Amino acid sequence: MRRSFAQVMKLLGWPGLAGLVALLLAAAALLLGQRWDAQAAALQAEARQLRARTAPVAVIAVQPVSLQQWQATLPPP
Repeated sequence: MRRSFAQVMKLLGWPGLAGLVALLLAAAALLLGQRWDAQAAALQAEARQLRARTAPVAVIAVQPVSLQQWQATLPPP
């Protein structure tokens, strides 16, 4: 009933070994993909928070409050 690793490899041959390696790589990719999805979701949430914090500041910085402030932003003639 029990077979050694060498016997199993001999029975599978190189196509079976290639399939086994591909199966292991697919499992690793699945695990890494789940971790990358979680990291991407966390980074997107952080980016949304940063955008929400900087958006009001950007609007205030773009619109001058008075004519004098607008003229002060112009380059010298």
